[in-house]
Amino acid sequence: IQKRKVDSTLDFNWLYLYAGNEAVNAGKLDEAVASYDRLQTGNIFNLLRSKEFGGAVRNQSFRLIGNAVMCYARSGQLNKAVQIIRMFKNPVNRSSLYAYAAKNLLLRKIQEPVIQELIDSSVAEMNRIENTTSAQPNRVLLAHALVLQAPAKNTEEAYRLIKNIPIKIEAIQNICASFAFYGNMHEARSHIPQFISS
Repeated sequence: IQKRKVDSTLDFNWLYLYAGNEAVNAGKLDEAVASYDRLQTGNIFNLLRSKEFGGAVRNQSFRLIGNAVMCYARSGQLNKAVQIIRMFKNPVNRSSLYAYAAKNLLLRKIQEPVIQELIDSSVAEMNRIENTTSAQPNRVLLAHALVLQAPAKNTEEAYRLIKNIPIKIEAIQNICASFAFYGNMHEARSHIPQFISS
């Protein structure tokens, strides 16, 4: 593609996102950054317009963009992550991307100061949301990141975040899983609500 110089005329964003994701999973951050640096940001929203399969393609595209944000944050290039995030006008999306990156870094057992920066940015974007009656997946992601960051310290705040959201059971599952992630099965089980079939 590079030799033929066709990447300026065709949309290869999925290719670069998947290549970057595979490189991150292989532990090759330099290769991942090189793939993400090739993203054609002017076309990035084409990936989110797909309505097939109940929005699964669009959701996967958003996760792949979140992985790019995570990679840039992990490699010390938070400015590039912020450039991607700022393309999104909706503060729910911006908050979600910050929280998604923080959560995924924590799931990779990475404890670095950038995680707190991502969480703080997610909270700042969340506070810009005016219509609080709409679905807010950012709250689920942020609650998960907070409990992964410090289960004993942040659980109360996580429950406050998910108090009135429609997808609360998924958020509670994440809280339980966060305790289990650190091997604390008793706490994980104690957070399962009683008398709930889900």
